[in-house]
Amino acid sequence: MQTTVPETFWSLPSIVTLVPPPLGAADALTEAVPDALGNVYVKSIRYGNAETLNDSLRLESHNPDQRLQIVLATGGQLEGVAMNERSEPLTNVKVALVPDFAYRSREDLYRNAVTDSAGKFKIQGIAAGDYRVFAWEEIADGAWQDAEVLRDVETRGKAVRIKEGEQSAVEVVAIAGGR
Repeated sequence: MQTTVPETFWSLPSIVTLVPPPLGAADALTEAVPDALGNVYVKSIRYGNAETLNDSLRLESHNPDQRLQIVLATGGQLEGVAMNERSEPLTNVKVALVPDFAYRSREDLYRNAVTDSAGKFKIQGIAAGDYRVFAWEEIADGAWQDAEVLRDVETRGKAVRIKEGEQSAVEVVAIAGGR
């Protein structure tokens, strides 16, 4: 009697991620992890000949020769300043890096930071691509991933292009209030 093992489907972006530090923990990460390692992101996940980073992974039990390859790359960095309407730097403002529309379902591409006492922020380990940078004086954690919240403020974000291994800079005006 032969037993058949069912195929397994996994959505890899939700399984394989490099987690950025929690808000306010960037200083601890910088001290604990070498800068090069803190600036790494998952560039590709291949199973055999199939790229699975943006899709599901299909594992077939009868194909032991397939190999899972996870490619890491040096991410881009984004530094900047969040200001109010009068061009004054803002302390403790949440800044979010939101991927282009085509990639907004990829949770691993969203990044965030909090400004320091000079209104400066730094985000690293960013996958190459097009993004919008938003800053809010007040917003609930993770709300920048909500399509409705973004729809209301889309034009307030600043467009940036991140290149692998390069540093970019931006100045962004914070959105007052909760939205």
